[in-house]
Amino acid sequence: MARSATLLLILVLLTSSCLFISLPAKADSKTIVVPDDYSTIQEAVDNAPEGSTVFVRSGSYEKIVRIRKPLSLVGENPENTILETPKIIFSEGVIQAYSENITISGFKIRNCDMGIWAFGGVK
Repeated sequence: MARSATLLLILVLLTSSCLFISLPAKADSKTIVVPDDYSTIQEAVDNAPEGSTVFVRSGSYEKIVRIRKPLSLVGENPENTILETPKIIFSEGVIQAYSENITISGFKIRNCDMGIWAFGGVK
């Protein structure tokens, strides 16, 4: 009887000690929504963790976006999520990608000589 009580006590102690062990957690990628989380695409890109997704709601955006880390830039609908060069600038890529592993989809790009400049790997 004493032996089984001792074994039961050891089992309870081992089980309860597992509750206090902290295991490292891998950070999951995150989705940031423009304009819900950030008012501009560039601000969202700058604040996005590597590997995350910047989701852009439908609308017209006159900004140049510079991406310097691996992430996904996704427009809500390619028919009405529009990226274009600001009127004061011409001939620049609307999206300038300075990293590898960047995914861009779901946009209509207009009013520029080159929609996307890819400088993969250049920091």
